[in-house]
Amino acid sequence: MQVFTYPQISQEESRKLYDKSYYDSWGIECDESVREMKKCTFALKLNGLEKIISPGRILDVGCATGFFLEVASERGWDAYGVEINPFAVKEVRKQFADRVYEGTIEDAPFDPQSLDAVVMSDVLEHVTDPLATLCRVNELLRNRGLAAITTPNIGGITARVFGKRWPHLKPEHQFYFTPQTVSYLLGKAGFHVVSSRPALKALSLNYIYAQRNVSRVPLLTAFVTALRNVLPPSLLQKPLYFLAGEMFVIARKKPVADPR
Repeated sequence: MQVFTYPQISQEESRKLYDKSYYDSWGIECDESVREMKKCTFALKLNGLEKIISPGRILDVGCATGFFLEVASERGWDAYGVEINPFAVKEVRKQFADRVYEGTIEDAPFDPQSLDAVVMSDVLEHVTDPLATLCRVNELLRNRGLAAITTPNIGGITARVFGKRWPHLKPEHQFYFTPQTVSYLLGKAGFHVVSSRPALKALSLNYIYAQRNVSRVPLLTAFVTALRNVLPPSLLQKPLYFLAGEMFVIARKKPVADPR
């Protein structure tokens, strides 16, 4: 099952969404613990990759303010980023300078077959042509390089429970996938799936509160608000691990035959 938004917002309208206010739902300006929380999630993704390949040259597509790049660099990866949001690019360049390209992966100036891994966390659902984007990822990867994708699972239990109030239903999300449709697209783009599982994510109660006050889900927002009023700050900031309705898929580029 592949689900898409209709009518889809234009590329120009989509770009207007990605400014400083896009990160209001992170609550990062009033809670510095968000950095460590995000880094816990990205460490899980790298754990999955490092079970298959050793650290090499990696690209984070949609790198936001650079938390994945921080974790990857700390673990010995040669890390680069692509980001469409000008505010985020300005922030991440304070640490990673010319390693971050402002724009999309389609026009990013990386050489073909120059990367060992490409990570796309909460990105594939935003693009206007998912197959074209995955083909571009394939082009940039070396033979047997890895693509790691995190995206909402429209066929998962949280989507069924919340229905029209599912938190992942957003105007900027153009497409929604199941594990089967992601696998199908990856196959069309020249990959085979190595692993596919629900995506575990580190979230603090403060972060969930900030998210649900920007994109409200009545019962969930009320529940988290009540907890926030009675729990101590140390617990509100502590990263907790949840399955939040997303899937984490790792796929390997199929070997390209040597033409000689």
